[in-house]
Amino acid sequence: PFVVGGQSLGMMLQNSANELRRFPNTFRVTDDEVRLIAGGDSVEMRSEAVMRTLEALRDDGRIDMLRGWRSETWPMKRSFYAPPEVLVERAAIPMFGVPAFGCFVNGLVGASHIWVGRRSRTKATYAGKLDLIAAGGLSHGELPSENVLKECEEEASIPRQLAQQARSAGLVSYTALDETGWGIKRDTLFVYDLHLPPPDQFRPAPGDDEVESFELLSIKEVMRSIADTPDEWKPNVALVLIDLCVRLGHISPDREGYLELVHSLRTFCGR
Repeated sequence: PFVVGGQSLGMMLQNSANELRRFPNTFRVTDDEVRLIAGGDSVEMRSEAVMRTLEALRDDGRIDMLRGWRSETWPMKRSFYAPPEVLVERAAIPMFGVPAFGCFVNGLVGASHIWVGRRSRTKATYAGKLDLIAAGGLSHGELPSENVLKECEEEASIPRQLAQQARSAGLVSYTALDETGWGIKRDTLFVYDLHLPPPDQFRPAPGDDEVESFELLSIKEVMRSIADTPDEWKPNVALVLIDLCVRLGHISPDREGYLELVHSLRTFCGR
């Protein structure tokens, strides 16, 4: 476990914990835990100490995860509604295995089609993979509703008035090994459904360098693609789309494995 202020906030892999042994003034690393000891009870001082460590690790180039440095501040906290215990660089969140939160938007057209994005080939993570119309992680102090509006505009050029029609549709959560092998992702994704006009009235367009293109697919095509070519998809996007198919009735409880599938979509909640 990763311990801050007497409470366990995360879970660390052995390789990441071993790297922190080089910074004994900031972390106490034992066989049983990694404990932040710098900064006392001050969030500001804790954050400064951890950031200095992360910057040193980034400059060493030993931890693949930190090569995707974003210069975005994310909170380490016990639950979504709790105050932050430490503020750190976004790329390092999985290294400490602390809960992280994001918003994912399903861009629906009618009852049978959905817009799918292709991630930029230059993205630091999951380059070139298939994605939703808009999605983003929640930075420090950002509300889900604010994030949805921002990501819709930045990633898909969706006008604010249209994006405001997005409706909360629950959440998906999971625990998984980070793709770099240096951390644990403990993510809760707030899911939104946004019903968009037909393509002759509105077509999403990349608004930044994170998305390459958009394509309108039938939900049946999406289901077939996830089943036949899962590596084409950003993994957590596939979970959100499976959840959508469950909610729309495309996956029925008559089918064997339904209970296990639905349960697996909410294996971790950061509360």
